[in-house]
Amino acid sequence: MMVLAELGISPAPILGAAGVVGPAVGFGAQSLVKDYFTGFFIPFEDQVRTGDVVNEAGIGGLVEDITLRHVRLRDYAGNVHLAPNSLITTVTHMSRYFAQAVVDVGVAYREDVDEVCKIMRVVGAALPPQGRAAGAVGCQARVPAAPQEGL
Repeated sequence: MMVLAELGISPAPILGAAGVVGPAVGFGAQSLVKDYFTGFFIPFEDQVRTGDVVNEAGIGGLVEDITLRHVRLRDYAGNVHLAPNSLITTVTHMSRYFAQAVVDVGVAYREDVDEVCKIMRVVGAALPPQGRAAGAVGCQARVPAAPQEGL
């Protein structure tokens, strides 16, 4: 301070700016520190892994990458989302230890829906689990009853 005064520079504006800039930098760095702190615990506690299908921060999709700063998700439309770790408060797993495939089958109006359901049941029963999924599949394919007309 004395050196600045000897050079003819008033230290008062510098001290005033430091008083304003210091808290501004502190508040700005707060979310960054929160991201890194949360990002440390996500893999450490095995909350989310690459390859999981999750819904977090209001975004659902496949986890492609996990860093200390963010989680990269690819949604079902192919869009990539970066969710900052500080915004992740709840994670819903849709693929950990349990998964269910839902297949939408389009049927033309001219087709007999009961016959289509019958064929789907036959095909589902004829597809036994193979490979790594052989011991993991808990049940055969289920085809619900055909919807009634007028619903």
